[in-house]
Amino acid sequence: MRRILWVLVGVVAAFSASVFAAEQVTLDLDGLRRNAEAGDRVAQYNLGVIYESGRFGVPMDKGKAAALYRQAADQGYVNAQYNLGVLHLRGEGVKADQQAALHWLRLAAAQQHSPALAALKKLGVPTPEASAGK
Repeated sequence: MRRILWVLVGVVAAFSASVFAAEQVTLDLDGLRRNAEAGDRVAQYNLGVIYESGRFGVPMDKGKAAALYRQAADQGYVNAQYNLGVLHLRGEGVKADQQAALHWLRLAAAQQHSPALAALKKLGVPTPEASAGK
């Protein structure tokens, strides 16, 4: 019984820490924007996620999200490459463009990004993983 109680205390503490971390992002949104504008690919990606989801008091704007993902993706940031590919597939924030989507998904898959590999497989496109086995 005590063990279960301590596990529950740990879960609550972890949840509280994640909520506190979210508040930190809210408090330093200007800093995140400055870092993104300075060319920090991780900041560009994170700010893109915020715009795509409309969280932390930022209005949802998938066009801005796509532009930020593009900046990070051009610098080889794998999560941005994947997210940009998905936005192109869905036509959210950018024109629906399967060729552009495949371009970005392939770049992410080449870095062994599991969701990109799965997306390409679902689309019936050979992946670097599948090609290596031949």
